[in-house]
Amino acid sequence: MNRIKGASLAFLLCILLLTSVMTLPSSTQGDTWAEQESNMVSEEGSQPLVVVDSDMNTHAAWVEGDDIMFRSKSGGEWGDKVKVSDSDIGSIDPSMAIDGDGNVHISWTEWSFDPWTREVVQRSMIDGEWGSIDVLSPNKNVFSGLSAIAASKDGTLHVVWADGGNPNTELLYRSNTGGSWNPIEKVRPDGDGHPSWPSIAAGPGRSVHVAWYDTMEFQGADDDWGDIFYRSKSQGVWGNTELVSAGSDGTSIEASVAVDDDGVVHVAWKDFMSFPGSNPGDDIYHRAKTSAGWQDVMLVSSGSDGDSQNPSLTVFPDGGAHIVWRESAAHIEIGYSQIVHSNMSDNGWQPFTVVSTETNMSSEPTVANDGLVHAHVVWVDFGDHPELGPGSYIYHKKLWVSDKALIEGVIYDRDGNPVADVEIWASNPGLMAITDEDGRYAFTIEEGDYVLEAKKEGFKTQTISVSAKKGTPVIVEDISFEPEDDASNALLIGAGAVAALAIIAAAFFLLRRG
Repeated sequence: MNRIKGASLAFLLCILLLTSVMTLPSSTQGDTWAEQESNMVSEEGSQPLVVVDSDMNTHAAWVEGDDIMFRSKSGGEWGDKVKVSDSDIGSIDPSMAIDGDGNVHISWTEWSFDPWTREVVQRSMIDGEWGSIDVLSPNKNVFSGLSAIAASKDGTLHVVWADGGNPNTELLYRSNTGGSWNPIEKVRPDGDGHPSWPSIAAGPGRSVHVAWYDTMEFQGADDDWGDIFYRSKSQGVWGNTELVSAGSDGTSIEASVAVDDDGVVHVAWKDFMSFPGSNPGDDIYHRAKTSAGWQDVMLVSSGSDGDSQNPSLTVFPDGGAHIVWRESAAHIEIGYSQIVHSNMSDNGWQPFTVVSTETNMSSEPTVANDGLVHAHVVWVDFGDHPELGPGSYIYHKKLWVSDKALIEGVIYDRDGNPVADVEIWASNPGLMAITDEDGRYAFTIEEGDYVLEAKKEGFKTQTISVSAKKGTPVIVEDISFEPEDDASNALLIGAGAVAALAIIAAAFFLLRRG
């Protein structure tokens, strides 16, 4: 009899163990950045661009032949290529932005025969569908081009471009609110000089920030070589024009501007000026504007003994600034030129590291961030591919550039439907994220061990322990939400706990009878 009771007890304990294993939520470690090898976007192209939406989907655009092409990457695979432009003559100089709803917006220069000129056009992909092409520069008697586009989180579009009037080129701006394009506005003051290569960024609210190259005489700028200027618009009013490349005695060109969630403005550019620590060739520089005004100019490409060109700047919402550029420093020793990356820390800009390693000449980089821990870089590689031969190949690479860990997951109900507005709490510091309409959440956190709690009024709280490490995302799985007042549909972890208590009670009952 005791043997039977002992066997029954052992059987019940096994069920207890199995129930605990089956009902506890789990977490897994995702791929590290070191495993993110370069992947080819296109076997032909130039002027590549990249943006990332809030669902972590990557979108790329580029020039291929006479057309603007587009492609998205979701779930690790690139989708089909889509032709965005509709010109029989030629489309060049694309710019791309993404809004808070994940809609993609592209502007570019379109050649026209009637008359022979160039015009700036724009097209958007809303909810996965491409709309019509809008012409933004109505004056067909001038050459318009070199457009740059930005999108506010609410979907407001901002486009700036150079308009080749007489006697001087103008810098023009146009916005789109609610699906309608507003009248054209002038960005730069009237006067001498020629503006070109503008860059634009959307800041908090509907603020817009423009940086550009110009040869005008203004605030002591050197009109012979050209400088970088800046102007912003907030609450419908343009501010003063400001000189960014102050103190430069060389050519300042190729501006790139970005803004963080606190409104801090960052500008990067290429310059051939005399500066402490600079090399005899071109270098990359950076300058930030806070609430206290413009900070000191900083040398980014320190350590270069060659030419540093084509800077592209991205800034994370919390202010982390990252720049990629084309570097031809001799000590790289991987070919004529490569794409390199640097980030700004409390101690200044860090030594650059090589991003591209595919062939012996890389160029035209662009960088974007996912708002969490990754920077996405695209570029052109001119070289002899081992399988495809010589060509101009477009590559993409995802880099983990944050010092923090990443935790992400999706919360469903018992029927498999995503649950929105669930609060995700971490033991010290507290509330970290709220799930979106798809039940998704993601947040960064310092390295360490945490207990996560998923809370929503009317639902049972779910908990899980995780260990978060830099470089490896923690993917939380199997969190299922159930209503508090539904005893038959308790949380999976709750159901397991109830079953466990019942089994333990039965086991003690058998022991006492024994």
